Amino acid sequence: TLRPIPNSDDQLYAEASSLLAKDFGGSISTTSFFDEAGVVYGKPAHISLDVIIKAQHHYLCSFSNEIKEYDIHLLVQVGKLYKAHTPSCSLACIVVTRNIPETVRAVADRFKMKVYSKENNDSAIARNLQLPNELT
Repeated sequence: TLRPIPNSDDQLYAEASSLLAKDFGGSISTTSFFDEAGVVYGKPAHISLDVIIKAQHHYLCSFSNEIKEYDIHLLVQVGKLYKAHTPSCSLACIVVTRNIPETVRAVADRFKMKVYSKENNDSAIARNLQLPNELT
């Protein structure tokens, strides 16, 4: 059954995380790191992220009703930090959103992120999910 993407970030997370986890055969877990070097925010900070781990493939997941270019660049920085802590894994990013402007989608595409959004009729989000390309 196709369901519309929910209106709040919490609803979006609940809907999308269960579908993504089912398609990947695992579950989404929340992981946190201390970014001592300030890679993500330019100063030391605790970083929390959602990740799906399937063997050596790790997928960082971002869920938001609206994605801005800043969010894409932030996810890239989080990916760099995560890769520094887990160097033996292959890493990719998945963005699930209700709204993504074309200019922001172009930035996500440049970083080889897999984007699921209402605009491209991914209302079931993970229905035909294919493994995204590695983040480079």
